[in-house]
Amino acid sequence: MKIYFTTSARGDEVIYSNSLNIYKKINDLNHIHVDNFFEDMNVSKVYSDNYEDKKKRFIDATKNIRDAEIIILEVSTHSLSMGYLLKMALESGKPVILLHTQNKPPAFAEGIDNSKLQIWEYSPEDIKFILTDAIDAAKNEIDVRFNILLTSELYDYINQQAKNSNISKSAFIRDLINNNKNKDLAAAYKIE
Repeated sequence: MKIYFTTSARGDEVIYSNSLNIYKKINDLNHIHVDNFFEDMNVSKVYSDNYEDKKKRFIDATKNIRDAEIIILEVSTHSLSMGYLLKMALESGKPVILLHTQNKPPAFAEGIDNSKLQIWEYSPEDIKFILTDAIDAAKNEIDVRFNILLTSELYDYINQQAKNSNISKSAFIRDLINNNKNKDLAAAYKIE
């Protein structure tokens, strides 16, 4: 899997050490990093960079979210940047894994109701197992794009139904498929 992992540059030495460990464990699990997060870990550089460097950092982060299949953020340090990346990733439809140490949960993010968001407490000792479970769960949340050929009559029908339901055409088609899948499961298990 292509993974974008990052954390706030404002984290303390423990969070920095944990983040290095997480980055390495993602490699150990044979996943591909879409960036090198070490470049953004110098807090004095991050805040003293000129406008062009800050603009490049923003553009790179946006590209990393677009290129990754899964986003992993270490969020033990409160950070507007991590919140912004979380929002951007979820709006892009990407599965997001938030990692935090004991007693440092992302309180605001815990209120987000989105099946693509996971929040895990970790310790350095159990991070490999948590990453394995979290990434496996995130794989089930990755959207797959495919093309479909429709008659104009079917397209008009889908378009009108989506408008009537105030949802996208894709969401309307997914709902139809999920409803049919649920009926099949109910019939297979004789559930009424």
